[in-house]
Amino acid sequence: MTTQACSTGLAREGSAGDALGVELGFLLSGASSLLTTHWDVPVEPAGEFCTRFYRAWLVDGLTRAEAWREAATSMRDEGRPALEWAAFSLSGYWQ
Repeated sequence: MTTQACSTGLAREGSAGDALGVELGFLLSGASSLLTTHWDVPVEPAGEFCTRFYRAWLVDGLTRAEAWREAATSMRDEGRPALEWAAFSLSGYWQ
């Protein structure tokens, strides 16, 4: 599952130290993995990151972790600002 609604990857600590947030809710509801952001990313670069991620995972056959790394490093290596790619995190099942 991918969410691009502002900072959906942020969570706050609950009374027992557990992370509480949208991310945890999706994982507890059965999502195997989540691609989320930790700050607002402009629409165009967010779409570019997701296109690269899903192409690497679903077309090129990389694991989700490898696809995340490919999307991030390719944008970084092109000189794109960290604002456009560093906000994304992958959690849950990463293979």
